[in-house]
Amino acid sequence: QPIGAYLVQDFPGASRLLGACRAQRVELVAPMVWPRATAPAARDDEVDGRRIALHFGGVTSPVVPWDAIRRPIGAMVSLVADLARRHRRELTVLGNRHLGSLPLLSDALPGRGIRLVTEANPAEAAALVESAELLVTTPGIGMVYEAMAREVPTLLLPPVNSTQLHQYAVLTGLGYPGSLSEPAASALQRQTQGAPWDRQSVLAVRWLQANLDEALAELPSWLERLLADRDRGQARVDLLRLQRRLRDSLSQRDAVEVLRTIVVALGGGRAGDGPPSSAP
Repeated sequence: QPIGAYLVQDFPGASRLLGACRAQRVELVAPMVWPRATAPAARDDEVDGRRIALHFGGVTSPVVPWDAIRRPIGAMVSLVADLARRHRRELTVLGNRHLGSLPLLSDALPGRGIRLVTEANPAEAAALVESAELLVTTPGIGMVYEAMAREVPTLLLPPVNSTQLHQYAVLTGLGYPGSLSEPAASALQRQTQGAPWDRQSVLAVRWLQANLDEALAELPSWLERLLADRDRGQARVDLLRLQRRLRDSLSQRDAVEVLRTIVVALGGGRAGDGPPSSAP
């Protein structure tokens, strides 16, 4: 039909789906989380730069209770915290209230080099990541895009839900470093492939519980490469170059503005109108 379409890039690699859209004209637009001001902030490496941001997005879901994911998440926190101490880095852990029940974080104090943040809106979380030298995160797309835009090198933790399974495969396929070895990543994909989405999360967590060492096998070596003085420079440069290439390949047209244009075209508002007061 003689209609146009916009494809919002919910994940890196979405442009490959352009051919599947049968509209007469298709245009890529930026993800919903893309910041309006994309220039990275200047960092003082002697102050903010000596800090790691450990981010757990999508840690729990209705089909995966906290008790099922608690041990794997605790192991990830302990491993990153140990390496942060070894390399004299501060550690900020971002996630939900459940993280406060982990032994290492239940009494986390600034003086111990660990800060736990359980209540932060997306803009506050992005600001915390922007001021860090390294982001270690579960492979949800929101914070990965924010870090990409803000020039923060990113290291991926194992996927813990159905969407993260897809994101991890796409991102590591594009060259992002991840904690799983290639055989482990293949085993995880086999475990979950073909299952309904609401079963994929359960299967991913079961695999993680049973194969925790394999799931975190590559994490220490990547942290060493990105933090150790002898390698940090080149490893960081290479990773930032990869992220910059990926970012430059994406449209930066604001998705919210595109949606507003569509609403106006359908007679639902006037150009320049802001969102209704009830909108987030």
